[in-house]
Amino acid sequence: HVNAKIKSMTSMLNMIKLFKSVYTRSVLDSIYKMYIRPLCEYMSPLLGKLPGHLISALESTQYEAARIVAYTPVGTPYIELRSELGRPAFHLYLRMSAFHKIVYNT
Repeated sequence: HVNAKIKSMTSMLNMIKLFKSVYTRSVLDSIYKMYIRPLCEYMSPLLGKLPGHLISALESTQYEAARIVAYTPVGTPYIELRSELGRPAFHLYLRMSAFHKIVYNT
């Protein structure tokens, strides 16, 4: 099931790549937040149960999304991308999201 979600996110990222030259960074970021991040959040309850290779695949997909939105070339350090976009590492983001849901009962 997680593999299917990762494939779905990858397909969406490939579509976003096609529009990269047409839209601004803020529009691409909004598209990411509307269509890709919800899939990541959907998987957040599973994070503690996922094997390492799936977490790595999710991190890789998150890196690709950040790279596309930030208009940076392949090979840009992930730490640099995260700080530029103001996003934590994917596994930290999911933990924060799960914590928020517990604390605020959402």
